[in-house]
Order: sequence, then C-alpha cells, then structure tokens
Amino acid sequence: MTKGLNIFLMRHAKPDLPHGGRLYYGQTDYPLSKEGETHAMQIGE
Repeated sequence: MTKGLNIFLMRHAKPDLPHGGRLYYGQTDYPLSKEGETHAMQIGE
C-alpha cells in the first residue's frame, strides 16, 4: 500500500504580539502564542 503525504496550509494562527496586539509595524514574523500553537497542533492531528 502506498502512503500519501498530507500537507496542511494554515492562513494564520494567533501570534504573540507585543503591547497586547494594539500596535502593528509592517510585516514582522511574530512567534505564535500558546493558543496559536495549540490550534496549529490540532490542525495537524
């Protein structure tokens, strides 16, 4: 039996923004918050 490869594309998850997310400066790659990490893991299951 051939095994397939599943690829999941996620538009975005909740990032850990400085200042409570009230400020946004251009395009910055902020790390995910704990909640965002949980959502990403759930999608992969």
